[in-house]
Amino acid sequence: MIGLRPITGSITKPLVVGASNAEIGRRNLFRLYYTHMAGLFGEANIDLLNSDTDNCIMGIKNHEDVYKVLYRLRSMFDTSKYPADHLLY
Repeated sequence: MIGLRPITGSITKPLVVGASNAEIGRRNLFRLYYTHMAGLFGEANIDLLNSDTDNCIMGIKNHEDVYKVLYRLRSMFDTSKYPADHLLY
């Protein structure tokens, strides 16, 4: 009969898990910007003004009603703090 004995040990160095989570979040933000937002508004009409690991600020130019366009992407945004009678709530 062949058996395996359990391997024991200890972790003496920190695991790098947080860096990969931040990288995944950053990738998702850039995907939102380049795939969805630039596709809807046109790359000439949208600017990525600032970004962090979990949010970004975009400037949208020359568009009549931004909220009607964003309505199509409402599942991608947290609009829970909008007024209850707002289109994107």
